[in-house]
Amino acid sequence: MPTHRVFSLEELKEATKCFERSAFLGEGSIGKLYKGKLENGTVIAIRCLALHQRYSIRNLKLRLDLLAKLRHPNLVCLLGHCIDNAVDESSVKRVFLVYEYVPNGTLSSYLSGSTPEKTLKWCDRLHVLIGIARAVHFLHTGIIPGSLYNRLKTSNILLDEHHIGKLSDYGLSIITEEIYKHEAIGEGQRYIQNNAEELETLQDDVCSFGCILLEALMGSKLHRKGDPFILSELKGIVMSLSCQEEREHVLDPVVLGTSSQDSLSMVVSITIKCLSVESSTRPSIEEVLWNLQYAAQVQATADGDLRSEVSSQAC
Repeated sequence: MPTHRVFSLEELKEATKCFERSAFLGEGSIGKLYKGKLENGTVIAIRCLALHQRYSIRNLKLRLDLLAKLRHPNLVCLLGHCIDNAVDESSVKRVFLVYEYVPNGTLSSYLSGSTPEKTLKWCDRLHVLIGIARAVHFLHTGIIPGSLYNRLKTSNILLDEHHIGKLSDYGLSIITEEIYKHEAIGEGQRYIQNNAEELETLQDDVCSFGCILLEALMGSKLHRKGDPFILSELKGIVMSLSCQEEREHVLDPVVLGTSSQDSLSMVVSITIKCLSVESSTRPSIEEVLWNLQYAAQVQATADGDLRSEVSSQAC
């Protein structure tokens, strides 16, 4: 992976043509996002992070050094940063984070059904989900164990040219010290923890990951729901998932048409556990990862058996 480095503000202005409108990708609760191209031709994504409290430059650099250590194949690579100093150069209120540009859009766009050519079969969804689960497991247990509040949602999962899932906007609490108690997940969806005190546990990421699993299972059927709802209001959906007869009315037709019964049942089961209202009963991300990997193996076996059957019939 490329070495983390410090960028000058002039470099970023040149890469984005002074942050012109055509370079603007979007804006969220943590700041604006731009696309740029460095002098050497490297395409980058630049997150302008608006800090809600003033840091000394030394303090911020220490935090950025920590963030730079979070390197994993399923994390969008942080290439470097740029600190926009205050006038007196003793403090800073704005920082630019420079990331690799991931070209194939968000997982949310593939699940929403808004773009027909963007469709992921069940095995492809499992591949993406396993990658993101590995990234979250790394954040929980890796170089900086217990890195929490990782903004897990399908719009923060990007797909590269090989459809490998990469998590973006991870670990920003290291810099902002913000806890996002109300976090949008997907287009127009909001999943809110019932008990604010439970935000201090690792299981909050697991709950958010459960919401990602739910979107992967339901696709556009979940995206069509217009109003935000709290976690306890997912109970009806969870009950429908639990009932074999009702699943076909709830799940994405693409999922139903490309999955084996056993593989699908495993993922439904772990999704329900992740979405438990009681955080103490949710599984660890390691358990989630194991179940997804096993579900992928079961699906691969089923796909292989199907190909063999088709081949024998052709003979």
